[in-house]
Amino acid sequence: MGNFSFLKESEPRLIEGFVPTLPAFEKWTDEYLGANLDDMTGFVETAENSVFNPASPISDAVIDEKINPTEFTKKYRHNSRRKKKLYLAECPVNESLVDDIRLMELFSLIREYRQINSLEPLLYLGNGNNVTPMHWDDYENLYMVLDGEKHVDIIPNKYTNMIQPYTQDNQLLIEDMSNINYEKHPLMKDVEVLSFELKKGDMLFIPHAYWHSMKGGKKRNLAMSLWF
Repeated sequence: MGNFSFLKESEPRLIEGFVPTLPAFEKWTDEYLGANLDDMTGFVETAENSVFNPASPISDAVIDEKINPTEFTKKYRHNSRRKKKLYLAECPVNESLVDDIRLMELFSLIREYRQINSLEPLLYLGNGNNVTPMHWDDYENLYMVLDGEKHVDIIPNKYTNMIQPYTQDNQLLIEDMSNINYEKHPLMKDVEVLSFELKKGDMLFIPHAYWHSMKGGKKRNLAMSLWF
């Protein structure tokens, strides 16, 4: 199914060719997800500026507690015409979708190189240049693009102490990583920022505690994280 030996090294790595082998790559249309996802309560975000993540101080996003899967998969397509844009973030993959990602096989592949007890698959679905600000997670992350494109910026965790004046908890307080104001954030001049252009079918390994931000393409962008 694939060689995950890159997990031996805790460095970001782009892997091509694996994601298209998953049934989800072809099956997860909006119609299919709308019919097979469970309750979305707590996972749909709305934001006027397309910057998502309510935990981030630079986002105005809030959680929409009422929208259902069928409604979401219809409405988010029209983000360009909506005042409040919609984004599905960190939505657990439910039992009806697990076979589409061959979860147990993935668990076995990863466990060859890492001692893990669980594997948590999460969905992300957006449209219209949706942005997730720079942050770090307390997990290793295999990030798979099932549709569309994602631009990903990564800051290695060795810079965490250096950038601490610009952070709040696990969030970086810099709005635009592509146009950093170095007069306002002079320490960033000495920080290495790794950039990846992910296309449909690409997978990116993001090691534990590495800072990362995501920007989706103009059209539908569907991704899945495997946290372990």
